[in-house]
Amino acid sequence: KIASPCHVQPEPCRAGVAFMILRFRLVAILGASVCTRAFTLLEAVSRDGLRLTSPRMMATPAGLAILFDCDGVLADTERDGHRVSFNRVFEERGFDFEWTVEEYGRMCEVGGGKERMTAYLNGFNGYRTSGWPAGYESPTTESLTKGLPDDPRRLELVRELHARKTALFQELIGSGVVPLRPGVLRVVDEAIAAEVPLAVCSTSNE
Repeated sequence: KIASPCHVQPEPCRAGVAFMILRFRLVAILGASVCTRAFTLLEAVSRDGLRLTSPRMMATPAGLAILFDCDGVLADTERDGHRVSFNRVFEERGFDFEWTVEEYGRMCEVGGGKERMTAYLNGFNGYRTSGWPAGYESPTTESLTKGLPDDPRRLELVRELHARKTALFQELIGSGVVPLRPGVLRVVDEAIAAEVPLAVCSTSNE
């Protein structure tokens, strides 16, 4: 599922897949006309396994840059970072469930961590059949606003869980246990050497 970097795959993406994800995200950000020129600098990524040492790279047109999405492109942070952190929070709170790789991949159809937990606890795709944890079974309302519970206690719960998940995720990233995808470091190093501007883009609110 190339169009969504949030999708989790059991095995690490090959370089070509990571490139296509990058291509998709760049087109979405910059538009097709700009990206058509930008990808002349990057076509070696899919053809030669993330090699950027080419005449095109050495003669970078003015005003062009490489923009990376973060989750799923630079590293498999969804599978090896966010999912692991969510499960640690669930374990800390004594919940009787955890997200498998396959399950989390499908849960990523829901954007946003708090929204993802809400959807799961409400029975998204039939995953969570026993509903909300003890003490949260009888809300003042079942309604949602932008994917989040209108019930104050449920909303407080998902916010607390997400804040803790974020802290655990940052610890994981800081520890270096979530590796870069194969070839990413080389792309970055060679782009810097060729004086190609680099940036990381995100739609995250936090």
